[in-house]
Amino acid sequence: MTTLGSSVVVIGTGGVGLNSVQGAMLAGARTIVAIDLSDSKLAAATAFETGRAHFQSLPVGTDQ
Repeated sequence: MTTLGSSVVVIGTGGVGLNSVQGAMLAGARTIVAIDLSDSKLAAATAFETGRAHFQSLPVGTDQ
């Protein structure tokens, strides 16, 4: 459950992931981090980028 001021991590920025980002924003999450393997999905997700929502690519084939 997301509460006011909480931090949220969303794995995947497809349709469900982006709805999760929106829901976290509406619930008042302070920090939202969304990660995905697909650069094209992340590019579409930047429409939701705010001071609270951050999107990060996760490189394939790394140990990081």
